[in-house]
Parts: sequence; C-alpha cells; structure tokens
Amino acid sequence: MLSIIEAAGWPIWLIIITSIVALAIIGERFWSLRTSEVAPRDVLYTEPKHPYTGALLSAVPIANPDIGRQREAVVLEGDVPSPVNPPSGCRFHPRCPRFVEGHCDVEEPPLYQFGKSQAAACHYPLERWPMTAEEMRRAGSRTSAQPQPA
Repeated sequence: MLSIIEAAGWPIWLIIITSIVALAIIGERFWSLRTSEVAPRDVLYTEPKHPYTGALLSAVPIANPDIGRQREAVVLEGDVPSPVNPPSGCRFHPRCPRFVEGHCDVEEPPLYQFGKSQAAACHYPLERWPMTAEEMRRAGSRTSAQPQPA
C-alpha cells in the first residue's frame, strides 16, 4: 500500500493520537480536505453543531454506567465517500442523518459561526446536545447563523 501511495505522489502523514475521538475528527478533516467543525474542547463536547461531531460523541464511552446505558449511539449509514471523487454539495451528505435533498447535495455549506468560538459547516446544525438518533434524523430548521468571515 505504501508503494502505491508513494508512486502516486500523495503526501504521507504520520499522526500519533491517543484519543479515538480526536483521530476520527482529524481523519474527517484530512480525507475531505474540509473543516467540519471548530470549537474549544469544552464547547465541542457539550454543544456540538455538526452531525458528524454528534455521531462521534455519541459513541464515546461514559464512565457512569447508569448514564452510559441510557444513551444510544448514532450509527451513520452508507459508505464513506471517495476523497478522490468527493460528492457534490456537503461532503458529508451521503452519510448525514440530517440530509435534505436538493440542498445538502447541491450547496456546499460554509463555516457558519455559532457564538464567539465555534464554527460548523452544516446547513442544518444540531440544536442541542445530547440528542437521540431519532432526533438527529430530523433536519430541523436551516441555520440562521452567519458564515464565518474569510
């Protein structure tokens, strides 16, 4: 595999991370070459806006067994899109539980600003956290947040 990557001239990155959540978030950033969400750690864990972030956080084990047993992990369906031939519109739309046909598959979302320290690239961001898998599947309303200045 390494020889194929080197022959194609693709850059090689070695990233050592001890957190599966951090790995998943960084992996999402690298494969799609787009940022899905940016926020300080405490804000990201308590108020995620992007559905992918919410799905990742729903899978993080909780040390309290009573709370952990009550939570339902959000399982993303579908195949991970090709980084060589990414889908139109939002790169996450083929797997997104909040996908809205005719919008998410057509218009790439900019990074919308949420408060002073958080931005997410989603037309239909999470309204609150935690959410059940069923609640995440409801698209809610289109964000009224402003795109982050370039």
